[in-house]
Amino acid sequence: MKKQHLVPLLLLLTAAFTAAGLWAQTFIPEQAKKPFYLWGGVQIGAYGGNMAVMECSLSAQFSRKGYASVYWLGGSEPFGNDSVNEYGFMVGRCFRTRSTFTGAAAGLGIASGWIRSSQWQQGVGVPLKLEGSLIVGRSVAFSMQFHAFIWKRSSAGVSLGIQLGKMR
Repeated sequence: MKKQHLVPLLLLLTAAFTAAGLWAQTFIPEQAKKPFYLWGGVQIGAYGGNMAVMECSLSAQFSRKGYASVYWLGGSEPFGNDSVNEYGFMVGRCFRTRSTFTGAAAGLGIASGWIRSSQWQQGVGVPLKLEGSLIVGRSVAFSMQFHAFIWKRSSAGVSLGIQLGKMR
């Protein structure tokens, strides 16, 4: 074959394979979008048996069954000197329907506070959370949480709250 016919033949073959590849891609069905929900929550409850607490969190569901949360929890005794502050990050499994959300998460956090009125304690621990939410609108849900923090002074509590964000 002559050199002058080789270049047009290569261009023709390249164009044919490119067109065939693009044409084949039109028949590939689009994949369903993965769900992504983002919400912030405020919880108020009892913690450690004698403390009133408030928790603020920002959570995201990044797959069908996985979610993550960053949170701050602060609490104190109403008529005492004990107090606690926690900061943490948790990852867990969840289940969502159109009107409910349930999840369980564990992670890593830092807690500090005045425990038994005279001892300042600080340490790294494992936060745990079980939560259930009733989704009442596109961007509102009411929730209940069981929260625990495992460290040298472990504690646990229950709280009720409201969540705002992309719930559906």
